[in-house]
Amino acid sequence: MSVEALIQHARRYCDWAESDSHDMETVYELLRSLRNAAERLQSSSCPEGLRASLGPPAEVQHKEAKRFADFPFQCYYPSYWPDRPLPLTDNIHENFAWIYAELRRGLEVMDRSEVADLNGYWHYSYAFRWGHHVSAAIWAIEWHKHAEPDAAPNGGPAASVQNSSAPGGPPSVS
Repeated sequence: MSVEALIQHARRYCDWAESDSHDMETVYELLRSLRNAAERLQSSSCPEGLRASLGPPAEVQHKEAKRFADFPFQCYYPSYWPDRPLPLTDNIHENFAWIYAELRRGLEVMDRSEVADLNGYWHYSYAFRWGHHVSAAIWAIEWHKHAEPDAAPNGGPAASVQNSSAPGGPPSVS
């Protein structure tokens, strides 16, 4: 897959993020498309000068995360901290906001022709900036859809999580 395909998926994600409707099925397909396109990029290192000019990402503001308030759920148990004490949750709205901020930033830099090596830029951007947010959001959606259909919307875990351990989920908190 080419870098142009990733750019097309990035634009589609940004359009979804900027819209007034944030449904689970659409974003799930968008996230999977972004991940698949990014992982198919040819391995490349971002040019040193460009990497230095990017600097660390700014913190995502609450106003950016709250745009996703209509999404069917907010909190989820992260898949990558199995040994941390509970209660521990992550916020999918923040994942969406981080992805949006990084993709929008990349599209703007690219549209201003500030990047000569598009493959290197997008490969680096995915690997070190927004890729882990994509993976976490995909995991959360899959867990919500398949393991926890009765999960409480925008709140704590479903009652079944509080009383037992879901496959791949956190241990019981009873």
